[in-house]
Amino acid sequence: MKINGIKITKVDDSKPWRLNVAKSLFGKQIRKRFSTRGEAEQAAEAYGLKLRQKDCTPLDPEIHQVAALFQDRLSAAQFMNALNEAVQLKGLSLRTLGELGEEFVAHQQMLNERGSVSDRYVIDCEHYGPKMVKYLGNPEVRAITTEDLDKFVNMRLTSRRSDGNLYSPRTVINEINFLSALFNYGIKKGYMLKNPTLEVQMPDYKAPVGICKPSELEKLLEHADHFMQCHIMFGAFGGLRSSEILRMRWEDVRLEEGQFYIKGTKNSHAERWVKLTPPLMHFCKQLLESENPPKGLVMGGMVPKTRNSKMTTLKKAADVKIPRNALRHSFASHHLVHYNEADTTATEMGHVGPQQTFRAYRKAVLKSQAAEFFAIRPKAKAWVLKAGMGIKKPRKLAA
Repeated sequence: MKINGIKITKVDDSKPWRLNVAKSLFGKQIRKRFSTRGEAEQAAEAYGLKLRQKDCTPLDPEIHQVAALFQDRLSAAQFMNALNEAVQLKGLSLRTLGELGEEFVAHQQMLNERGSVSDRYVIDCEHYGPKMVKYLGNPEVRAITTEDLDKFVNMRLTSRRSDGNLYSPRTVINEINFLSALFNYGIKKGYMLKNPTLEVQMPDYKAPVGICKPSELEKLLEHADHFMQCHIMFGAFGGLRSSEILRMRWEDVRLEEGQFYIKGTKNSHAERWVKLTPPLMHFCKQLLESENPPKGLVMGGMVPKTRNSKMTTLKKAADVKIPRNALRHSFASHHLVHYNEADTTATEMGHVGPQQTFRAYRKAVLKSQAAEFFAIRPKAKAWVLKAGMGIKKPRKLAA
C-alpha cells in the first residue's frame, strides 16, 4: 500500500507489517512495525491525514469563524456539498422569472414556425408566463425553491375566480406543468441547477367526463353555420381534439374508403386514419358530393380564439350548456359503448392505449343512448367562404 510516499510492506518478522514514510514528507524517515495489516493501514491513514492537514492553506479568520458555527451541524461531506452548490450557483447566469419566461416563449415561437410545437401551445405559454410573474413575483429563477411552489399551489387552490368558485385543481396542475417546462429550459440554458417543481406534491385530480346528449347536439347543429357544424361533427363523431380539427383538410376525407386522415402531434399515436362513423359519413357526403364541394382546411383557417368565441355564441343561441372538450368526450363515451371495443376506440382517438379509454368512458352512457347518438343525421349547411365569417389568417408569431 502506498499513499503519497507512505508505503506498507510485509517482512519475515514477528511483526511482519512495516510502515515506511518518506523523508520528503515530514523531514525525516519514519519506520514502524505492526502485528496486523489493519494496524499498519490505520497508522498509514493517520499519516495521510496529517499530510493533508499540513498541505492545507490556512483559513481566513472570518471563514474559520463561519465554518466553526456549523461544524457541529454538518459533516465534512455536507460541508463540501454545500460549498460545491454555492460555487455552482455563483457561476449561473442571472435570469429573473419574467426574463426566462420571455426567452422561453420566443423559443417556442421559433419551434412553432419550424412545425415542432402547435399554435395552441405557444398561446398557452404566452398566457402562463406573465401570469406566473404576477403570482410569484419576479425572483431570480435560481433562487426559486420547492417551498415557494408549495405555497403557490396552496394559494391557488384556495383562491376564488371572478364567479366566486374555487380554481380547479386542473388549472393549478396546468400552471405547475408550465413552470416545469420553463425550468427545464432554464437548466439547459445554464440559469438553474435543478427543477423545483419535481418535488411538489400535486392535488389528486380526476377530470370529469362531460358529454353531450343527442338532443343537445342536434340543437347545436341546427343553429350552427357551416364551419361550426364541421367543428361539432369532427369532434363529436370523429373524436378529434379541437387543435386537430383546425388542422383537418377536406382532401384527407376519403369517402370511398370510409375514413379520414389526421396528422396529430400530441403523441406517437395521434397521427392516424379514423373510420367515418355513420353520422360523419352522412355529413361529409352531403358536402363533398354537392355542386360546390368544400376544399382546403375544414375550418377555413379559423384561429382558436375565433372558434371559441363562435362556440360561445352558438351555445347561447341554441340554449345549450356543454362543458369544455364535451365533443371529443361524447365520441369516446358513445363509441366505446356502441362498438364495445376499447382497443378500437383508443385507436380512433389517438390514445396511447385502451386502459385510459376504458377506465374513463365505459360508465358514461347506456347502450340505448349510444344507439341514439349514432343515429343522428344532420342537414349540412353549404360551404361559403366570405367576409364576416369570423375567419382570419393564422397569426404571424414573433421571431
